[in-house]
Amino acid sequence: MAAPYNLADAVATTIAKLCTCDETLPMGAATSPTLSNIICSGLDSRLAYLAKSHGCFYTRYADDLTFSSVRRSFPRALAELEIDNGVAATIPGKELTLIVEDEGLEINLRKSRLLTSNDRQEVCGVVCNQRLNVLPKLRREVRAALHAWRKFGLEEAEREWNEKHNYRNALSFENSLRGKIQFIRHIRGQGDAVVAKLAYQFNELRTNSRPIAYSVSEDWKSQLARTSCCIHSYMDDGADMVQGSGFVVDGGYIVTNHHVIAKAGKKFDKIELTLPGAIKLPIAVEVLSALPEKDLALLRPTDDLWQQALPQQGSVISEVDAQRDDVVWLSGWPNYNDGDDIHLIQGSVIGFSYPEGVKVFRISQSIVFGNSGGAVFNEHGEVIGIATRGSDLAGAPLNVHNGCVPASWIKDLLQGALPLTNAQ
Repeated sequence: MAAPYNLADAVATTIAKLCTCDETLPMGAATSPTLSNIICSGLDSRLAYLAKSHGCFYTRYADDLTFSSVRRSFPRALAELEIDNGVAATIPGKELTLIVEDEGLEINLRKSRLLTSNDRQEVCGVVCNQRLNVLPKLRREVRAALHAWRKFGLEEAEREWNEKHNYRNALSFENSLRGKIQFIRHIRGQGDAVVAKLAYQFNELRTNSRPIAYSVSEDWKSQLARTSCCIHSYMDDGADMVQGSGFVVDGGYIVTNHHVIAKAGKKFDKIELTLPGAIKLPIAVEVLSALPEKDLALLRPTDDLWQQALPQQGSVISEVDAQRDDVVWLSGWPNYNDGDDIHLIQGSVIGFSYPEGVKVFRISQSIVFGNSGGAVFNEHGEVIGIATRGSDLAGAPLNVHNGCVPASWIKDLLQGALPLTNAQ
């Protein structure tokens, strides 16, 4: 009945009766989201204005408030970190606190968190650093439940599930597991490899429930074999030779490391590539552009016929950067000999380094001679980085152990980097 709704007594009373049971508000009712939006309408408008005035974005889900920003420092009006005896605590800002309390609400200090891009930024159970993902804990729970169902049967798996997860006894084991897999599909996408594997196992085991729909994405490992290159660079006098790796991107261009095609500030006289998975003949290439400070170079065949022979649909470049603990595959042709298969090994992102102020991510796999310029793939089959030198060679421009430069830099190669000359 209060402003701004000003509903008549009969209407307000009818709504109140529909939303309550035995004169109390039941938890989890279908009407709860609408009621929380009514209560928080004034709060939302005031906090949205506060966030905007400090260069931030504001969102709310039920009673969870989230402020996000691309600023290098977070505004103290919203929150700040306070260190007490070596322990960091998030303290809500004064302006934020005043508005929340003025609306008759209270901030839960135990659930207040201030996170940077190097932290796992989780909102309502969804990781949202640069792409949406579910928590690793949820994936482990689902995999364990499917394994128990397959090995011990439905009855035993359901008993264990109810003890660990279904404390409210709300759903049957099969329906609960189905809902969790569908939630993972909603976040990661229907064509995701993890979703496909979980849905396939569930569909094999299900009793009377509907199958979970999923789509099988293209075998990106087969695509990789068609687009991954082996590169050899020579000086005319035969005094020097370097072998590296590379990969084709859309348009028939080849990406590799700068140090694969140049040494001591001078471009190699002859650069050739082969695609061992498709074209085994050496193809003469020229350097189209380069970013020496980022250890990247862009190549293309000198012969137009060979240019047309290369795959015109290259590897897909990821739109997001690597995060710690990401599962990745290192590809390439280390110490290549005729007849070798592509080198493809699974690992993970283990950290970051900043040589010469340039952010480089490190992987658990070993990058050895000949692997420089190889694509590093994520779980979606997208190139997320390019392998550069490890710490085995002195004087490397990005001399970090098993370091990779981010794939997002490739766009700089494709958008007008200067052509490379012998002076570069």
